[in-house]
Amino acid sequence: MTRIKKSFVVVGMAASLAVAFAVGTLVNAPSTTAQAQVNGGNPGHHGREHHSVIRRGMHLLRRAVKVLSHGAHDFGGHREQAVDLTKQAIGQLRAAMKFDHH
Repeated sequence: MTRIKKSFVVVGMAASLAVAFAVGTLVNAPSTTAQAQVNGGNPGHHGREHHSVIRRGMHLLRRAVKVLSHGAHDFGGHREQAVDLTKQAIGQLRAAMKFDHH
């Protein structure tokens, strides 16, 4: 498998994981009284560790952007589009974390 094909596989996997983790994190937000007590009585407060999976996903997506940005061949614009979509995924994860803080 060529290096660029490996990069596309990495981007696809990283994007899929990041989105899956982001959705899972938002869906599983604390809602019970016991969970609110663990969070200091504030059901909306999740702490920095709550976003560790999203942050890890963002890190992997940034690495994928870096790898793909150094490719010599553009593959008919598909490599550039993959980079743009990966950057959009990073933006969505940032928005998810910001939403969770409200």
